[in-house]
Amino acid sequence: MAFFAEAREVPIRPLLESLEFIRDVRRWGYAFRFGYLKIGRGDLGRTARTMLGAHPSL
Repeated sequence: MAFFAEAREVPIRPLLESLEFIRDVRRWGYAFRFGYLKIGRGDLGRTARTMLGAHPSL
C-alpha cells in the first residue's frame, strides 16, 4: 500500500463501466459489502490514473 498525497477525490460513476471487479453497474456498491475485495492491476491502474492524472509505479 502506498500513499500519494497528490491524489484527489474523484467521482466513481465515470469509472464504473471500465472496472472489471464491478459486475453490475447499477449495483456497483455490492462488491464492497463483505469487507475485503481483490482489485486487479488493471483496475488499480485506471483508478490511480484518474486520481493522480498519471500512472504511479505500482
